[in-house]
Amino acid sequence: MGITNGKKPIKKYKDEEWLRTMYVDNKLPLQEIANKCGCSLTPIISHAKKYGFEMRRNPNQTDFFWIGKGENSNTWKGGKYVKDGYIMIRRMDHPNRMANGYVAEHRLKMEDYLGRLLDRSEKVHHLNGKRDDNRIENLCLIDQKSHLKKHSDMLKEYYLLKKENQGLKILLASLAYANQTESVRS
Repeated sequence: MGITNGKKPIKKYKDEEWLRTMYVDNKLPLQEIANKCGCSLTPIISHAKKYGFEMRRNPNQTDFFWIGKGENSNTWKGGKYVKDGYIMIRRMDHPNRMANGYVAEHRLKMEDYLGRLLDRSEKVHHLNGKRDDNRIENLCLIDQKSHLKKHSDMLKEYYLLKKENQGLKILLASLAYANQTESVRS
């Protein structure tokens, strides 16, 4: 498989100089290097990144190799994405960021408005129910218990309105039927 150290073969891709010659100097595709080493693509990409090689697009393929994290990624969308309807903003320096470095935009807006960080127990509620409407006039700060009660009350109201709506549909249908039968008789 490769160079030996007296006991077992050393994997070629672990040799930075060899990998640099193959990938950077000879411009071989990563898959071809993996084939030469008799391994999968994963350790080749891993070591190329470890050695700081700039990842490039293979012109013979339609897909891109992962280029890096954050702004260096080929999937970079400006540090913003939507998760479950909420707009998420990349803030690597934020103390309450998620593991992936993102914070919900509505929380950031409320923090800016208040001039302080929010406690994890503090919830930011969207008054109009639209999760992506992060105008400060649509946001209110609320504790967890009140937030759950508000959503519970909204859910109860929704089901009452739904039931009332079904009743109105039945009434409307019966009125329409009565109207049809009356016009047939006339």
